[in-house]
Amino acid sequence: MLWQTLQEKMGMAGSIPHPFGFFVADIIMAATSGYVVILALSPLIPVAGIWLASSRIVLFLVSLSILGASVSPQFFPYNTYAPKRILLQRTFSTQGQRILGADYDLAVFDANSLPFVFKNVEAVPKFLGLEPGFSWKTVSKSPSGTWMAIYPISRLFVESYRFSAGNKVVLKDDQRLPHIILQNVKEDILNPDRKRIYVEIDMGSLHEVWASVLNITGPLTSWSFSDERLPVPEVVNGGPPSYICRLSGKDTSENWKFWLEANTSKPLQVDLAVLDHELDDDTRTLLHLFPSWAATIAGSTYLSSYLI
Repeated sequence: MLWQTLQEKMGMAGSIPHPFGFFVADIIMAATSGYVVILALSPLIPVAGIWLASSRIVLFLVSLSILGASVSPQFFPYNTYAPKRILLQRTFSTQGQRILGADYDLAVFDANSLPFVFKNVEAVPKFLGLEPGFSWKTVSKSPSGTWMAIYPISRLFVESYRFSAGNKVVLKDDQRLPHIILQNVKEDILNPDRKRIYVEIDMGSLHEVWASVLNITGPLTSWSFSDERLPVPEVVNGGPPSYICRLSGKDTSENWKFWLEANTSKPLQVDLAVLDHELDDDTRTLLHLFPSWAATIAGSTYLSSYLI
């Protein structure tokens, strides 16, 4: 059980920087396998000691190990029972009720990065408009804050790539985008340097919201969450310290309402990321291009920023 559990976890250890990510997991698995074998077979050593003392037996075991090490890399490392884990995100950058940009962001959860996937699944780069034999140096990496809607899961992978959708997104007549509504600002009479900002999150016309994440940067002193106590600030991708709050699902009765208390010296920057399970037709087509050995998780994320 120890060996199997560790093997599954090492398969998701994509947060180790390259090139060490290719070797650290193998070293840990090799050490654990040796430890498990010693625990399992150590009671048999006194009985089999005479056999193991023979040079022919030792030479056979060493030769078998070398043969296994040379043959095993020739097999494809993934199948339907141990799939390659891929994350596909349709990212919409919004401002009010306008879509400023729509892109595809892709990431993987182990050391074999996206070039390995594109090499074995030629239909995906073709769908994304990439020329045959393209250079990965020309592909943009996902900007900071792209995966904020699933934070801290984004710490499980080192790098992710962004691909342009290539077409302009037009909103439907009945479609409304998630956004933040500033309700009221009240200044503290006893302390003029403080203000309380009443905020409302409108999810728009989204119906399958999984999570909404707020990333607040600036002189925040209190908020209406967690018994009005601030958590320890988070530092994401080397950025400034910020406070992150996750709201699960969608409030069916009304919009999410809360207040933020801050010093009046500087404005607060509030980044909103809303993750929705519903996919558009193009993203659904791209999702179906991945083979059965790739367990691909897909979603639509709406990103917007506000100064309040």
